[in-house]
This record gives sequence, C-alpha cells and structure tokens, in this order.
Amino acid sequence: MRSLSLFLALLSLGCPSNDDPTEEIAESGSQSTGADPDPVVSTSGSTAAPSSDGDSTTGEDDGSTAEPDDGSTTGTGEPLDPCDPATDLISPVDLGSVFPNETDPAIRDEPLPHLYAEPLGTPREQLLVFFPGTDPGYAQGMQTDGGPEAYTDFLRQAAGLGYHVIGLMYVNDIPVNVICPGNPPAVDCHERLREEIITGVDLHDAVSIPPADSILHRLERLLVHLGWEQYLDAEGSVVWDAVAVAGHSQGGGHAAFLGRMFEVDRVIMAASTEGARWTRRAQFPMRTPADRFYGISSELDAVFNGNTFGWANMELPGPLTSVDDGTAPPNGSHQLTLTIDAADGNHHGTAVNDVSTPRTDYGTPRLRGAWCYLLTNE
Repeated sequence: MRSLSLFLALLSLGCPSNDDPTEEIAESGSQSTGADPDPVVSTSGSTAAPSSDGDSTTGEDDGSTAEPDDGSTTGTGEPLDPCDPATDLISPVDLGSVFPNETDPAIRDEPLPHLYAEPLGTPREQLLVFFPGTDPGYAQGMQTDGGPEAYTDFLRQAAGLGYHVIGLMYVNDIPVNVICPGNPPAVDCHERLREEIITGVDLHDAVSIPPADSILHRLERLLVHLGWEQYLDAEGSVVWDAVAVAGHSQGGGHAAFLGRMFEVDRVIMAASTEGARWTRRAQFPMRTPADRFYGISSELDAVFNGNTFGWANMELPGPLTSVDDGTAPPNGSHQLTLTIDAADGNHHGTAVNDVSTPRTDYGTPRLRGAWCYLLTNE
C-alpha cells in the first residue's frame, strides 16, 4: 500500500494543471469589432477564427515541429488564401508610408502620406493604385476620410493577392461635385476639373494644380522613390497596361477618368462615379474596354443613383447585383450593390472604408470575398 501511495504521488507531479489557462495575443494595429472576446491576432492586423471545437487555432503541442509564425501560412504550413471565407483572415501585410514631398521637394507639403506594400506570396507583376475620397473638410456631410490610411484593409487584401500596392495621396481637398453642381452640371465641368487634378494642365478656372502636384507626377515620383521602375517606361511614364486603378468617392471618379485616358488593366469604383458627360462611352470613347470596369455602391447611399447612372453610361457589364453576403456575384456582373448597414452609419463608406465597412464576428471585413472578385475576377 505504501508503494502504491508513493507511485500516485510521483505521477501527480508530472501532470499539468488545468487552472488559469492563458492565451498569447500578439500586438495588432487593426481594430476588431467582433463578438468573440479572445481572438488570436497577428502583428499585421489579421484575426484568426477559433476552431469549431472552441480551442484556439494555435492548437496543442503534439511534439511536431511548428512552422515559423510569420503570418504568411496557416497552422499547417500552407499559404493563406486571402479569398477563402473559411480562413476569415486579412492578408498579413505591412504597409509602409512616405510623404509626397519626400519623393520630390517640388510637391506641396501634405499632412497625410502615401501608403505602399510589397506583394505577399507570388507577385502578379501588376500595380494597384488606390485613390482616397475627398478630404473631410470638404466632404459636405459624407464623412469621407482624408487619405489612404482610411482604406488599409482593402490595400492589404490587394497585396495579399500579389499586387504591388500604392494608396496615393493626391490633391483631394477639391470637392468635384461641389465645384460642378447641378443635374446635369455645366457641360464639361467635371471633365476639365478631373483632368487638371490628374495632369496638372490648366483647364479649370476654379482650381490651380501645378504639374508637380498632379496625380501623374506624384505617382511617377513615388514609383522611382520605391524602386518600382518596372512600372515606368524608358521616358519615366507609367506603364498603364500593368496597372489596376481603384478609388472611393471622388477617388473612384479619378480612377475611372484614368481608364478613359489610358488603357489600364482594370478600374474599380467604390461609391462612384457621377453620371457626367465624360462618362458617356458611346459619345466619348474610353481607352479601357468596358469589361474591365467594376463598380460597387450602397443603395442606402445618397449618391447611389448617380453612381449607377454613371455605370450605365460607361456600359459596365451585367445587371445590378447584390453582394450583401460578401462573396463574388454568381452572375459575373460588374455592377455590385449593397443594402447592409454601414458599421458606423456612413453608407457612403460601406464598400471599402475601414471604419464603415461591415465586419464579421472576428473583426475582418465582411466584403472580403467581393473585394477579391473586384481585384481578380475570382
């Protein structure tokens, strides 16, 4: 009996305690609005869902050699698929920043920087350039944000799909639809104003954009600064057929106008653009074919009807199709609509703004699958 008691005592010393278990949570720069109280968060802003049996996705130590936790693989060592809804993860991408006049002292001083990211995984050999909406001081109640930092989830998603990514800080304190009011507005007001913002050529009396502050110059100088000259030709101009352009609100209109000026890989318009004269493809041919244009807008947004009128003018393929479930449209339409509530009540930002876009219980954007479709057709 004494020997048995000694054996049981020794055995109990080797058993781990189940009291006070802990979870290690890494520091994250992203916000989580989810219901799960203890998500596992990566250092790059992604959030991992717990497994179906309630355990942490980190799992238990079974004696096997673990893959290094650099955020680029799942627990099994497989690369993360940023379009797989089962992962519920945003691509673990570090966003860099640089102020516009750091790339050229002739550029005016800006309070907000450009953002950029290298591709994660296999590069697509394509560049995504994203244009933010109007500066909040000029947003006329739409609550759009001032710079690329308001769209970091979308930028990370694109980098996770293999794009070189730029969120471009341009002269966005000019409210295009305030300077060009009316329905319809002055015949070519939008056209001249957008072209001056993009090129720096003096075309509109209401603004004065010097060439150094134009979208084209800022983008060219940033590409040189980053060492991404593969997207520039021998003369230092952008190689547009390797570029996808996207933007929110006013920025989406600039993306579409660039698709008119140049043949680009694709155009993505979030909560944009207006149905102005320049959008009439039948009357004013566009260099980028209609089947490379995509739009996404909330039916709850005050500018929704204007957006869809512009899409019709530009002859976007397919009918208006809801993507409220966050996935790609089953019919392959390029005209995507939303009726879900914005996270912050700002329906103008539902489609792509970090603060406004709806989120899952784990804090990741609910529209992630729709974003993948817009960026890849998948």
